[in-house]
Amino acid sequence: MRKFFLLLSAVLLVLPLAATAQTFSGMLSTPSGVTATPRWDQANGGFTFGWNISLLGDGTWSYNYSVTGANGGNLSKELSHMIIEISPTATSSNFWNFNWNGTGYSGWEIATYSGANPSNPQMPGSMYGIKFDTPQDQGNSVTLSFISSRAPTWGDFYAKDGTYQGNDVVAWNEDFLMEDPTAPAQSGLLQDVSGAYVNKILRPDTVEIVPEPTTMLLFGTGLAGLGLVRRRKKG
Repeated sequence: MRKFFLLLSAVLLVLPLAATAQTFSGMLSTPSGVTATPRWDQANGGFTFGWNISLLGDGTWSYNYSVTGANGGNLSKELSHMIIEISPTATSSNFWNFNWNGTGYSGWEIATYSGANPSNPQMPGSMYGIKFDTPQDQGNSVTLSFISSRAPTWGDFYAKDGTYQGNDVVAWNEDFLMEDPTAPAQSGLLQDVSGAYVNKILRPDTVEIVPEPTTMLLFGTGLAGLGLVRRRKKG
């Protein structure tokens, strides 16, 4: 009986660790991964969009995004708003615990956005996503985080400031118009069959979380071990 409880305890300890084992990170930056107009272009300090996404112990996902200059410093012109794509069935109930630069945040809205709206000039195509309006004086260097029940997949972003010398200051991932890949999430960038990088970001998907194969394997192995102990006890 003692062996039974020891093995049960080991399984229960390992399962939460397995559930948090997945973390994906990456970034896109000017001049090759992000299209940016003057003031966010490489000649003016550039634009970098980064992400770090982790599976939590309760099966939800922690999404962390950053917007900086290409060297990790401040943008040369402050961000006004940005939009991160989400899948069409996602709703506000799938997202919570928003923070902007470490402070609780509520200035977000889910809708379909496009360049036809004057608020999103030069956006290459339409996108169902979350729009994040920048809090006052919080747009030169941005960290944005939230929790979601949706697993990560590949998609797009769009960012905007105001204008510079009469021209819009905007940025987006270079492969915005490419169909979103269905390849599994990974750290770094995807590569196509030719070896070229696919300039997409990780963002929340349509599907809800399901147990990962590693977790299920550990759970199954643990149950098998418990059964073996019980059979030996009976023997």
